[in-house]
Amino acid sequence: MKRKITKCLCLVVIGFLLLLVIRIGYGYRTHPAQQASVERVAGGGGFQFTGKNYATKAVKGAAPGAGSAVPLQVDQKYEKVGTVTSKSKSFVEDEEKIRAAVKKVEGLIQFEQNSGLEGQRTLHLGIGVVPDRFDELIGELRALGELASIRIDKVDKTNEYKMLQAQRATLEATKTSLLDLKKLGSGSVEELITLEERISEAESKIQDLGVNLGDFDAENEFCTVKCSLLEVQVISTRGIPFSQRVKVAFEWTCLFYSRLAIICIVGTAALWLAVLALIQIRKHGEKLTNILAME
Repeated sequence: MKRKITKCLCLVVIGFLLLLVIRIGYGYRTHPAQQASVERVAGGGGFQFTGKNYATKAVKGAAPGAGSAVPLQVDQKYEKVGTVTSKSKSFVEDEEKIRAAVKKVEGLIQFEQNSGLEGQRTLHLGIGVVPDRFDELIGELRALGELASIRIDKVDKTNEYKMLQAQRATLEATKTSLLDLKKLGSGSVEELITLEERISEAESKIQDLGVNLGDFDAENEFCTVKCSLLEVQVISTRGIPFSQRVKVAFEWTCLFYSRLAIICIVGTAALWLAVLALIQIRKHGEKLTNILAME
């Protein structure tokens, strides 16, 4: 009897150790032991740039009419914005390359924002570039670092430009009429003061429109490039130590084995009770059969 108990205990221990080894092997398969590298990227690439750059393009068309088409050339005013976001593991070197590319195309840095400490630095640049060299600058920036995103938007501003011209022409005509009334010198003092205020108001609006129209002048013709450079920091993580793997595997094996033992004990007890119940039923059945046979 003692040998049987010892043998059963040995089988239980061997089963436990076998399950422990299998669980450790499963841990190595699902979580490899080698070191891993994690990349941490600095903040997002979007930024606000309120600069307004407009360009002009001669568009050939035809004048409206019932007869044959008459050649017509229209100056299209448009706003073109390119947005390039790149990630870099060599932040300082790539920043120098970006500035060199801007200098190469004779661009103008109209907005600059540097932020973050080493490892999490970001650089945002708003660049004005002549339309003929827009694509060249975009190509230079795409080749730097690791391209994260690129977007190019072009919006027609011809109607807006014409509306500003029409508003200025109307205000100048109004100002001329008011000045003519002022030259007459007739009217009360209050009327003359009101007239002067209206002239001043018209001049102020004409100046504001002049500033807005100045953005469309040939000397200010630029396309906009919004460039963002995000620093990437590579972080190496340690592999999982063997002691940690054994600890996790041992805890799991103890839990699993205890549940398995409880299931076996409960199952054995239930089976034993079922066998006893069957024996009792059989005995009572035999007694009932003998009684019926005697009668």
